[in-house]
Amino acid sequence: MSELSNKEIVKKFKETEYGKKTNKCLCISTFIFFLMFIVIGAFAVLAEPMRIEGFTKDIVSLILNLILYISAIFMVYFDGKRNGAIEQYKLSRK
Repeated sequence: MSELSNKEIVKKFKETEYGKKTNKCLCISTFIFFLMFIVIGAFAVLAEPMRIEGFTKDIVSLILNLILYISAIFMVYFDGKRNGAIEQYKLSRK
């Protein structure tokens, strides 16, 4: 939604204290999501030739996937929070 907003308003919002905070949280959650995506990919490639027993490999894979899903939920949450805050900022400026 912020992509549809006026770029000037988004820039002014990012300069506010709350804008910096929400943008920072969104950047951190996005970084963690992509980091976990890379870790899961590396684990999938490296776990097969390694002699990891099936039960242990399944548990590690389950835990990594759970962390990936949770980080995706946080990423979407902070994106929505930032977009809602931008909309509120636009309304308060009128």
